[in-house]
Formats: sequence, C-alpha cells, structure tokens
Amino acid sequence: MLKANDLRIGNLVMYDGMELPVQSIISPKPDVLERYNNKWCIEVGTSETMIVAIDEIKPIHISSKMVDEIWCKRKNKKDDLVFSETINSKKRHIIVGDEYYIRCDYLHQLQNAYYIATGKELECVKVAL
Repeated sequence: MLKANDLRIGNLVMYDGMELPVQSIISPKPDVLERYNNKWCIEVGTSETMIVAIDEIKPIHISSKMVDEIWCKRKNKKDDLVFSETINSKKRHIIVGDEYYIRCDYLHQLQNAYYIATGKELECVKVAL
C-alpha cells in the first residue's frame, strides 16, 4: 500500500488499470463520502484529472523491459539506466550511468531516488522498437 509521504508530484501510479501521473496530494479531512473521509487523497491524470483515495491507487512494479524500452538509449549516455535483478528476483537495482546505484521495486521509488541522486526528473523516453 502506498503512503502519501512516498509520493511526489509527477510520480506515475496505477489507477483503474491506467498509469497516471500524480498532480496533487490532498491531506485528510472529514468528508461526507466515506470513500474520502479522513483519508489522504491523490489527484491523478493528465488533461483530465480525478481525485481518488490513496488506497485506490497502486504502485507500478519495475521490470527490465520497462527500463530497456522507456528509459535507456538516451542521447546523454551518462543518464542511461541499467536494470539488474538478483537470482531470486526479490531485489531490483537500477544503475544510473556509472555513479548511482538505486535499489527499488516500484516506479515511484525510482523516480524519487533518481531525483535525489541527480537533481533531475526522470523523463520517459519512448524507444521505437
């Protein structure tokens, strides 16, 4: 389960089968709808946004395919991401260039760690296959 302090604006999360960016994080308050009552809420979406309770969103698991197809092969090679997975597949590691070694299982963790390590947002670069 995600916690509000694990998220930043721009993190990608899963809601209703869609990968959506976090637009805002809303602190708990009383609400007439039980769905939102005293719960952290997250505004997600792109051109059209929606507010959902934090327990309705899920983290996105990182896979080697995701890293290879979306974040590798950049113009600036020092920002390339390399995926590494232990034999038992219980630990995933991302190497950014030759400098940073990040252990994470979920995309929002990678986005946050990448920002802390480099001072840059992790921008998606789609690669034509």
